[in-house]
Amino acid sequence: MKHLITLAAAGAALATGSPAQAQDEVDRFLEPGLQTGTRFKRAPESADQSEARGLQKRVAKCVYFRNKDASRELLAHSDMDRIDFAAFGQESATLFEDLDVAECIGTVMRGSQYRMYMRIPYSTLRNLLAEEVYLQDNKAAVVVPADAPRDLENRYGYQGLNPRTAALTQVGDCVTHSSVNSAHAFLESRPGSSDEEAKFDALAPTVVACLDIDEEEVALPISMIRQITADALWARSHYGAAAAQGATD
Repeated sequence: MKHLITLAAAGAALATGSPAQAQDEVDRFLEPGLQTGTRFKRAPESADQSEARGLQKRVAKCVYFRNKDASRELLAHSDMDRIDFAAFGQESATLFEDLDVAECIGTVMRGSQYRMYMRIPYSTLRNLLAEEVYLQDNKAAVVVPADAPRDLENRYGYQGLNPRTAALTQVGDCVTHSSVNSAHAFLESRPGSSDEEAKFDALAPTVVACLDIDEEEVALPISMIRQITADALWARSHYGAAAAQGATD
């Protein structure tokens, strides 16, 4: 399910990266029997895509500050790909309106030189909010106890995750369990910046190890790795203490 928002402003055109293209990359990567690489590289990203990711982050931050409680409820009743609208108590048709997404886009784009057509799947908005909520709650990296489980099986709907989401979730849980400080630093960096590139490069060896891949090289959009990391860090912060307690009982 996707919700299309169009905003016109003076200047050139800016389009966000295609969700379908990113999905194709992930599906190809997770295809059963497909060997992927022992080296990890960022998929090429244009200047417009980098700028678009920065604008998306500003929109998500606006949505969070306008709707702090609703943002947290959304995260508590969703996974990386799906929102349980019934449990959330929210109508899917009015989600973007109720969360003031259009107003936030207008605020972010006011005075901008860009004209932006933003297509945001529900899952992308959810994962952008996971990043904002985590960073608001954790000025330093969340603490991962020595006895903490790698996989957070107490996540909402964990047993019902589809295979693709389960695979991505396990990678994220592994990354944050192994290198939480590097994951936190990556998420703190500004999308599209040289700092993000440097922080990603520092995290990449952990991503490779958690992917458990064999071939020479694989490329995925940095935006996808950022969403996986955001979901995992938020979950580690939200569910981690209870998971660690369960592991010692």
